[in-house]
Amino acid sequence: MFKIAIDARSVTEIKTGVGNYILNLINGLKEVDKENKFIIYTEKTRHFLKKISVVSKVFRILFYFYDNFIFPFVLLLDRIDIYHCPAFILPLINFKYKKVITIADLGFYAYGNDFSKKWHSRHLKFMLPMSIKKADKIIAISESTRRQIIEIFNVPEGKVKTIYLGVSEKYRILEDKAKIGYLLDKYRIKQPFILFVGNLDPRKNLLRLISAFHNVKSKINNLQLVIIGNRGELFQEDILKEVNKGDIVLTGYLKEDDVVCLYNAAAVFVFPSLYEGFGLPILEAMACGCPVVTSDVFSMPEVAGDAAILINPESIDEISSAIIRIIEDDKFRENLIQKGFKRAKKFNWKKTASETLAVYDSLNSI
Repeated sequence: MFKIAIDARSVTEIKTGVGNYILNLINGLKEVDKENKFIIYTEKTRHFLKKISVVSKVFRILFYFYDNFIFPFVLLLDRIDIYHCPAFILPLINFKYKKVITIADLGFYAYGNDFSKKWHSRHLKFMLPMSIKKADKIIAISESTRRQIIEIFNVPEGKVKTIYLGVSEKYRILEDKAKIGYLLDKYRIKQPFILFVGNLDPRKNLLRLISAFHNVKSKINNLQLVIIGNRGELFQEDILKEVNKGDIVLTGYLKEDDVVCLYNAAAVFVFPSLYEGFGLPILEAMACGCPVVTSDVFSMPEVAGDAAILINPESIDEISSAIIRIIEDDKFRENLIQKGFKRAKKFNWKKTASETLAVYDSLNSI
């Protein structure tokens, strides 16, 4: 039996990519692991973590800026065997317990200030190589990210394991049409509409999506573009100028149940990102029966398979043509929806947890 520590300090009330990964991983581990003891570390006592019975102990860590010098001793005093850091930056002080990190993407490393604030990018670039060296095992959430880790940091292939994310069972076809109708009325959304879900950072390529939307709208009347997500730290004000022109709805952050409703109602989900480490919204849309257009770069083709239209994210014409084809060709649209259902079923959090548990078990031999 191992005593395994999972760093859940990235979990907040507003679900982020890393926070969502941590919560679903812990829930999955609860299902597949009945032997090991887990300690979950948080900055605050989170009510949604209390509901997870696998958590045997929750610590309140208040000294965020002292993580590098205090937190390692907390782990040492708790006599842990394995420390799993899903946010991939390990403390500077290094003790002998085994270390696992999950790397979601390397956008900040490959693209620098275009993908995160200058100071944050510098901090990550300084800390990440040390974390990779200290880690006993590295989990990459896509083969694309795995290859980048190996090539950029010259890491032995056996040290890095690809473990895909899963799709929550919340993402499904909804029978409650009244709830969907209520949400559409609330945000003044009219069907048909194009949907985007994700943080509103430059890498999400929203300005090109908006340009493509205007192209499509010149051929298909009464069409809207609905954008769900928080304004990112590098939010482009030009997006607001476009929203003010009409027919574009910017909802801000929505609860998961509301996002599911809009996936169900959308004519097409477009995810033209310039870079992703995985691209979970692709699968979430598919699970809700929404046909998908996404980029043909990095992890996105790997996630989408043959169940989406893949486009060059720098080509406004390709984005436009893909949207028009899905909206106008009913037979093609239905075929894509059915492929999407099958594709989404291949990704589940129980499988993610089982493969992560296998990584923990493999540390016995190191």
